[in-house]
Amino acid sequence: MNKQLLLKALETVKPALANRENFEQATSFAFIGNKVITYNDEISISQEVEGLDLTGAVSAKELYQLLGKLKQEEIDLIATENELLIKGGKVKAGISFNSKVKLPIESIDKIGKWKLLPEDFTEALEIAVNCCSNDLSRLILTCVHVNGNIIEASDSVKLYKHTLKKEVQTNKFLLPANSAKELIKMRVTHIAEGKGAWIHFKSENAMISCRILEENYPDSEKYFKKIDGAQFTFPKGLNNTLDKITIFSDLVKIDCDNKIMTISSFNDGGNSIGWVKERFKSLHKGEPITFGINVNLLKLILNKNQTCLINKDFLLFTGDNWKYLACLYLIS
Repeated sequence: MNKQLLLKALETVKPALANRENFEQATSFAFIGNKVITYNDEISISQEVEGLDLTGAVSAKELYQLLGKLKQEEIDLIATENELLIKGGKVKAGISFNSKVKLPIESIDKIGKWKLLPEDFTEALEIAVNCCSNDLSRLILTCVHVNGNIIEASDSVKLYKHTLKKEVQTNKFLLPANSAKELIKMRVTHIAEGKGAWIHFKSENAMISCRILEENYPDSEKYFKKIDGAQFTFPKGLNNTLDKITIFSDLVKIDCDNKIMTISSFNDGGNSIGWVKERFKSLHKGEPITFGINVNLLKLILNKNQTCLINKDFLLFTGDNWKYLACLYLIS
């Protein structure tokens, strides 16, 4: 078979490998016929590979590294009960092999009818995932909420809500942020309901199955009501400055009066090894203000709208089908 096709498939399924052997074959590539599969109890990824016909499991790290070192483009894979032989030209190698797949993939093998995802699903997911919390004591806030044509997420400090052009044709679910990040990379196009607490997505070549939470999400709409303030406009061309700031900090400091806006990196712990500062002509007409905001989120939002409402507590961006609300990190 073609080595590059196999390597590409292994690269695709790698994100669902476990970091350690929490259960048998959690750090292995599993092969079933023409598919390669990985599973870590949070997500499972599978992809078909042309020319592959193999059943069993092999340690992922060693197989991936070995294939990357082979110069031959065409290789042979020969499985015995306890060894996978790899032949390419004059090179022969063997890796320990288990001819039985022991991953609990039967728990996710029931897949409903595939439905097309809304075309703006990935765009909405990319911003929402950046609003999720890392606090595992509040699991709901570590997830993106998908409910019909609504995608939303919050960490209790920032909140994003997007109304999709069409509905996601499944029951509502809570998708963990780490799983959502993999869906964004894969540019998924279809969705299907699964068995138990699983939901399935499909890209052009692969399938990713995600464990979901089935809890009620708080009503977010009430937080957007009665937010008023002064209009605040960010200058154009900030992306390059914000890219430099991300080298040193995940928080950008905005210092603004009606003449000058200063954009700089900010580290409230005092441990930064560097800093960036750049000045722009101010478009602000209100009282002078200094605040901090997450730099990566600001980059994503400014690609959609550069004008917001601001007051002493909140910053609110809105578009035709989305809203982003953030508590300001006021800096004295």
